[in-house]
Amino acid sequence: MNDSFMSGRLAGFLVLVSAVSLLGLLLLFAYAPYLRSDDSNDTDVASRSAVGFAGLRELLSLSGIPSEIDRGPLVRGNSRPSLVILTPADTTSAADVTAYEYSAPTLIVLPKWTTATLLEKPQWVSKSGMLNNPQVARLVAGVARGATLANKTGSARNVETMLGPAAPPGLAPIVLKHIEELRSIGGTRTVLTARDNGPILGMVRHQGQPIYILSEPDLMNNQGLADADTARAALAVIAQLRRGEGPVRFDVTLNGLGRDPGLLHAVFEPPLLGATVCALLAALLIGLHAASRFGSPQRAGRVFARGKTVLAVNTAELLRIMGREGAMAVRYVHAARELVLMRLGARRHAAPEQDELLAILERQNGLDIRYGALAAEAGEAQSGAALLRIAQRAYFWRRGITRGY
Repeated sequence: MNDSFMSGRLAGFLVLVSAVSLLGLLLLFAYAPYLRSDDSNDTDVASRSAVGFAGLRELLSLSGIPSEIDRGPLVRGNSRPSLVILTPADTTSAADVTAYEYSAPTLIVLPKWTTATLLEKPQWVSKSGMLNNPQVARLVAGVARGATLANKTGSARNVETMLGPAAPPGLAPIVLKHIEELRSIGGTRTVLTARDNGPILGMVRHQGQPIYILSEPDLMNNQGLADADTARAALAVIAQLRRGEGPVRFDVTLNGLGRDPGLLHAVFEPPLLGATVCALLAALLIGLHAASRFGSPQRAGRVFARGKTVLAVNTAELLRIMGREGAMAVRYVHAARELVLMRLGARRHAAPEQDELLAILERQNGLDIRYGALAAEAGEAQSGAALLRIAQRAYFWRRGITRGY
């Protein structure tokens, strides 16, 4: 009955599979944000739904205005943006909006509609109502204290706007072709105000930067940009809010699409990638060394071993300690001669007859080893190495005389 649980080869295979699986799992954890799909139907620049802003980025690109997507400070480019656009959703935390790093002029486009995903087209949404104004106002409460929102029911067409005291130089009044449930903002310095409806674009200063808040997202979302006049109006507003020639930066971290790498991701990227590879190779070498050095565990033996083998080993060790190994050569050669004579049945003959018989057999078998030379060499042996050499020659001489028997 085999007492081993599994073979060494199977155990090594299982260890290899486990190591590869663990490495793959670590890679998935490290690159999970990068493997996540950018498909979205929310209020972000990756969304092609009615409330998304993918069309705005495309409009800027066609107009020659550079743009970029901000996925987090650790993967952010070194360029200084001329304008940052934040498009928080109703699920975005107000604390995240307040804690955002405002290092350039920023436009916050507030959400307006509640939507439902279309089952047949997951990237599209259907409008199901309006968001609660106090809920939306809380998103910017930490940036624009006292900001309030209000709605005018019904559909407004050809709404003229006027410039407010905070309007940047060069900004011209625009006309809103068609706005449903037009929403205005109060408690901020007015940039643009809709005639008979109130401000739709306000401005505050936060962390030393101008922060513009657009209460009416239909001016810039995909639904609004479907109208050519609205698209031209949105482009004109963005062009005047920019400062410098840097790109317009669309933030998606507030929408949950950030990709800030953690420590686990860093160990698989330069400059730490080299150290990681060295550590993996070192672990592989340690495993190979352990497998070749130790192998299968030995069974526990007796405390005091018994048998002929132990007796022979102990006798050999005693001879080695006493330095008498060389003296055993003569006796070993003589024992080989006795074994040959016993095999030939010649032990009953006299010594001269035995020597003559061995000489005849040596010549007949073509042996280059002679017993006389072997005995003379044994008499001069002084070390264990000499004993081993003579024992090997005596073995070959014996097999040659007896032809392998």
